[in-house]
Amino acid sequence: MKIQIIAFAGQGTKLMTSLLGKILAQNHIHVYNYTLYGPTMRKGVVSSFLMTDINEIEVPFFEKSDLLLEFVKTEDALPTAKRIDGNYFLKITKEKLGHANMVNFVLLGFLLKQMKVKLNLNKWREYIPKNISKDWEKALEAGYNCK
Repeated sequence: MKIQIIAFAGQGTKLMTSLLGKILAQNHIHVYNYTLYGPTMRKGVVSSFLMTDINEIEVPFFEKSDLLLEFVKTEDALPTAKRIDGNYFLKITKEKLGHANMVNFVLLGFLLKQMKVKLNLNKWREYIPKNISKDWEKALEAGYNCK
């Protein structure tokens, strides 16, 4: 699967793609992930690219994605098979948690479900940075259960 995520810097896409990579690797799925930052780190646009495969990834770049998650409309979007507006995940995060701070974990839950990875919060706790809100579990479950 080839995924592109476009968001504002600070929305947590780097953390989310890193966690997704660790979880998928634990499930014997090969992962390649890289992030491109705009010229202004804190207010710029970030594009994250994630490629996953059961087989070893020999060429880790792609010109078309299977899934584009767009929090920001930009010309950096690759042609894609399926486009999802990131505001959908912001809405779910606000509904389920009362704030938008954990949107990256809602998105992580959604992607894990798309990749048919079973939820295993206890097994993944070790990957979560200590300074992350305890709401991460609730956010991950909300994303996993969204349609």
